[in-house]
Amino acid sequence: FYVSNGNDALMVFKTAKEAIIKTGFILPGEWKKVSIVSSASGEPQVFDENMNLISKLHISISHTTSLAIAVAVYE
Repeated sequence: FYVSNGNDALMVFKTAKEAIIKTGFILPGEWKKVSIVSSASGEPQVFDENMNLISKLHISISHTTSLAIAVAVYE
């Protein structure tokens, strides 16, 4: 998890991308290869650098104004 420095959106996405790195799907330093976008229902979805949905990568994100946590699972 990360503690906010005042930019909550950045904190949330850094946390989510760190969770993706820990699945082994991407390596540290390759965080620009994925994008996280909310679906119409609010579910976070992960896309590759060509904006193709990565359907085998699931992520859950939660945050407050000062903390963020994310869990990612790669099937």
